[in-house]
Amino acid sequence: MSSTRPAKRRPAAAPPRTGGSGRARPPARPAGTKPGGPRERRRPDESAEHSREREPRQITVRTLVLAIVVLLAFMLVAPTLGAYVRQQEQHRDLKADLTSAQDEAAALQAAVDRWNDDDFARNQARQRLGFVMPGETPYRVLDPETITGEAAPEESEGGEVTGPVPLAPSGPWYLTVWESTEAAGQSTGEVEP
Repeated sequence: MSSTRPAKRRPAAAPPRTGGSGRARPPARPAGTKPGGPRERRRPDESAEHSREREPRQITVRTLVLAIVVLLAFMLVAPTLGAYVRQQEQHRDLKADLTSAQDEAAALQAAVDRWNDDDFARNQARQRLGFVMPGETPYRVLDPETITGEAAPEESEGGEVTGPVPLAPSGPWYLTVWESTEAAGQSTGEVEP
């Protein structure tokens, strides 16, 4: 006896499977074709109709999350960047101040060095204070237009030089100031009320 099994019957055609959304699955690709496959030509009126049916693309969750992350990053970086720019401006201002202070210090040091030179100090004493070296005769010209062309002042009996500018008597400076104020108080002209 031969044992043969009875052949099972196969169903003729199964209904198409559906995914979780209730839509029918697309039919399987024939072997040897690429996923993109050859495109079918559409009729012109069909493509226009198809483009009208498309709605504008809505924002996806991924795009929304990316935008939020970029916004948060900007909110975190903006104050830091602002502080950095302010500090750079302050740094430039302080460098400029330091440079000007160093230039001023160099100029002041040069002035101190000049005053340490004996010849410069002597010249400044002559020009600013009217000092003379022992044995020199001092001349003081107050108004060169009135003195030009006139004869030299004559000496009086007391040995003092008489002329438009009398020399100050020797003595302390406060006596000269006092004599000057007395001379200013003795005006010969009358003042009209």
